[in-house]
Amino acid sequence: MRAIPIIAALAMTLGSCGVHAAGTSAGARNMLTAEQMLATGAESVYEAVERLRPEWLRSRGPVSLTDSSPAVPSIFIGGSHVGDVEQLRSLRIDDVSHIRYYEPGEAGVRYGMGHPRGVIDVVMKGAQR
Repeated sequence: MRAIPIIAALAMTLGSCGVHAAGTSAGARNMLTAEQMLATGAESVYEAVERLRPEWLRSRGPVSLTDSSPAVPSIFIGGSHVGDVEQLRSLRIDDVSHIRYYEPGEAGVRYGMGHPRGVIDVVMKGAQR
């Protein structure tokens, strides 16, 4: 009977370290490769992200009391800001090497302030990153 509390404590410890049942780390949840996106059968990057990481695309409501427009992640391609998530609809998976989602705090450090819902960074095939 003493083994049950020990097993429960071990499970809680592993869970708090960011290890998921599938064996992926939290960092892997913020990255999608072209292979993963192609496996969905999607036609655009937007559709693949919608199927694999829908939480990246969700608006979380207004950013402030004075700005009632819902905020969505900013999209960067090759280090340049190109707009919001609608830009992903025009990107073909075949042209993309991988994409990464940066949480708002990390996006602020990497891309500057003004990305309250984070950044989706698209790395095109052949790009050096």
